[in-house]
Amino acid sequence: MDDTASLVKVEEFKGKPVLRIPLVEQPEPDVSWHWLSFGKNKAKAIVKHIEAIRKFAEE
Repeated sequence: MDDTASLVKVEEFKGKPVLRIPLVEQPEPDVSWHWLSFGKNKAKAIVKHIEAIRKFAEE
C-alpha cells in the first residue's frame, strides 16, 4: 500500500466535505498544489468514470 494513502483526508470547505488526496510524496498541508481536492459531486463523477481514468493514468 502506498504511504500517501494514509494522508488522504476528509476536510471541510465552506461548510461542505472535501476529499484531499496528496499529489506529491511529501505533501505540505498548506501548499495547495500538493493536493487534489474535490467535493461529493466530483467524487461521484470520478467513481462513475473510474475505468477511463485508470486507462488514462496507465498511458
